[in-house]
Amino acid sequence: MFRRLAALAAALSLAAAPALAAPRDADPALWVVRDADTTIYLFGTVHFLPKDLPWFDEAVADAFNASDELRMELLPVDDPASLGPLIMKLAVDPNGRTMAQRLSPEDHAAYVRTLQDLGLPAAQLEPLEPWFIAVQAASVMYMKAGLDPKTGAESILTEAARKSGKSITAFETPEQQFTMLDSTPE
Repeated sequence: MFRRLAALAAALSLAAAPALAAPRDADPALWVVRDADTTIYLFGTVHFLPKDLPWFDEAVADAFNASDELRMELLPVDDPASLGPLIMKLAVDPNGRTMAQRLSPEDHAAYVRTLQDLGLPAAQLEPLEPWFIAVQAASVMYMKAGLDPKTGAESILTEAARKSGKSITAFETPEQQFTMLDSTPE
């Protein structure tokens, strides 16, 4: 896991820096599925985006404006503290294993340094499962690279749907998504 985190950090820092220097208009892929009485717009969203990257315009805005409902993978969580019980249920190792028990002493020391460099509390994350720590570390790396969840597609679309009175639903609940992540092989 440490090696994957380090590779992700290196790739993100190399790939993100030039892209963030000069935001340009993004024209995301948008698919249309129709039958006689229904039109569905399929749009893949990105959770973290650079500030001031225009994307919610042209075809995406037209599709949004023509829609009655916004259906997303997962609804944005307004209160992250509300996920506490779910984290305790699914992200804490049920066998009580720590990251120190999962890694060699050398890899654990490098893992702790990496988390400290990111500003994450390695000691507090120690009892959590690798998938959860990886999600937290990736989120911090994205933010350090200048990407922001507040300007990600989900946040922007949710705010627009609320303002326009559209119904907002999701394909998954946080518990379903955490359960899926928790079931992946270590």
